[in-house]
Amino acid sequence: MTKGYAQFCPIAKAAEIFCERWTALVIRNL
Repeated sequence: MTKGYAQFCPIAKAAEIFCERWTALVIRNL
């Protein structure tokens, strides 16, 4: 995701953080 866009939209920032944690969880379970 674009970091600049996340600064303008708190929801996008929260979604970005959630996606990062979800991706880490999936990779760890592989």
